[in-house]
Amino acid sequence: ARIGVNSGPVVAGNIGSSDRFDYTVMGDTVNLGSRLEGANKMFGTTILVGRNTYDAVQASEHAGMFNFKPLDKIKVKGKEAEVEVFGLE
Repeated sequence: ARIGVNSGPVVAGNIGSSDRFDYTVMGDTVNLGSRLEGANKMFGTTILVGRNTYDAVQASEHAGMFNFKPLDKIKVKGKEAEVEVFGLE
């Protein structure tokens, strides 16, 4: 199992028509989380965290509870700039 964790704004709710209707989340934040999940294979990790989540944790009272390892910047489909990723140990 692999996990990609990212933080940011999303659109969440029941989306669809009266025939087909589902609760889901959408947006750039969700897409990046999905790309991070897939990038675990490249790094040989099980949990990858994006920069926004890393910054949010470091700014919180939980900063010392997690051991993040800076890994690299990766090019993600649909993004111009490379994304910095961190492994969660």
